Amino acid sequence: MKRTLFYILFFYAAFVCYSQGEFIDNSVIADIRASSTLADSREEYAASKLTDRMDYSWSEGAPGNGVGEHITVTFAGVTDVAGFVLKNGYGQLEYYGKNNRVKSFRILFDDIYGETMEIRDSINFEQYVFKSPVRCSKIQFIIDDVYPGTQYDDTCIAEIRFLSRPFDDAGEFNRMVWRGYYAVLPEPPPVDVEYMEIGQYLPFVDGTKIALLDEESLLQLTDNLPRLDGATALYPLYSSFVHAVYPYIEMPEEYYEWAYFPYILLRDGSSPSIVRCTKTDMAYQRLIEGQADIIFCYEPSRDQIQKAAEKGLRFNLTPIGKDAFVFFVNEKSAVTNLTRSQIRSIYSGDIVNWKSITGIDEPIIPYQRPENSGSQTALQSIMGNSNIMAPLWDFFVLGMGPTVDRVSMYQNYNSAIGYSFLYYITVMHPNNGIKTIAIDGVFPAKETIGDNSYPFVKTLYAVTTGSESENTKQFIDWILSEQGQELVEKTGYIPVSRLP
Repeated sequence: MKRTLFYILFFYAAFVCYSQGEFIDNSVIADIRASSTLADSREEYAASKLTDRMDYSWSEGAPGNGVGEHITVTFAGVTDVAGFVLKNGYGQLEYYGKNNRVKSFRILFDDIYGETMEIRDSINFEQYVFKSPVRCSKIQFIIDDVYPGTQYDDTCIAEIRFLSRPFDDAGEFNRMVWRGYYAVLPEPPPVDVEYMEIGQYLPFVDGTKIALLDEESLLQLTDNLPRLDGATALYPLYSSFVHAVYPYIEMPEEYYEWAYFPYILLRDGSSPSIVRCTKTDMAYQRLIEGQADIIFCYEPSRDQIQKAAEKGLRFNLTPIGKDAFVFFVNEKSAVTNLTRSQIRSIYSGDIVNWKSITGIDEPIIPYQRPENSGSQTALQSIMGNSNIMAPLWDFFVLGMGPTVDRVSMYQNYNSAIGYSFLYYITVMHPNNGIKTIAIDGVFPAKETIGDNSYPFVKTLYAVTTGSESENTKQFIDWILSEQGQELVEKTGYIPVSRLP
């Protein structure tokens, strides 16, 4: 009985391991070369492009359509190979159909013919498994037939990588392929880019971009000032509140803690900043720990609610305005509209390719943000009963600004999708390389936020935890007043007073 159980567990483990598949590290490739290479002063089409994990392609340079040309891969030693992953044709969609693609290969193992393999006309990464695993030190791929290009007669291949075990699960294959290839993208801008953005909205500096009242505020606080913090996208709003209500105090430049772009009021020469922008997760943490009196954020996450409960606290959420949670793609993408169901399927990992949506055969790059960030919490809130898939490290971005910039990069123009808030991507971090998309046929705009016809309208909150001081209560009441709501609208949000 024990021996039977052992064999059952052994074969189950072997099956799971096999089904997950495994790439052979490119470091075992000693040499890769081609029978010919296209000569072009503008681009390099060398065989080395086949393993550079980028969109750059190898292109044969022989007269004719490339039939008979070949690439030869030599390993550092005898290697067990079960198959390979190929990204056929030119690596970028704009030129994919204009050039020839491989239709079939004759494959030689250590100079001995092994098999002829049909290759799919797909810009996607595709898996090809040999009839049986092979031990060899060299593999040669000879072009046997091609799909003709519409403009050029050069046959291209973008990428190749070898497998020691094939993938049985399509979802796991897609996730691992993206880990294995598009890991080498330009680094995103540092997270500090968002602090540079909010630096333009300091409350008491010349040239500030904050919204201003036309007349003096009816509320003026001079002492016991509420300590404020909040989300990046809301800093311009609560900075305008501070300019209207808080006293102006000129501070020596050396007292400015630029990591927070604060309005600083020193008490006994040692007090921390009165106004900070430490971003959503840290702002909720500081509120729970009693280091802030009011934070300006979108809804809290389940984790943040639980952390407050562990301290015996409950969040008081005072609605002060509205914004839209939006999804965006590269401005060249064919995507213009997604349904709520499609959004959930993309971020649960059920849909991994755009083909079923746009007809374009390309894996989806779904960028994600950190847990407890405002936009990640917003994503969780619209997922219903679907769980968000674990993000791939290469498509996990700390800041909202870097997310926008990643999606706008030319390598991602047909594949990437990201999310943020409408105000942030249109006012604080505009980028012509992206476009917002409609959800269920409705585009995010002030009108569709105001009448709630856009599906993902999100509330802006002034968040406290009870036992508010008199000044804190007065300040929140003033924000809900005509003057406070005037600043909400002038900043670019939808006032709570105009909502149904």
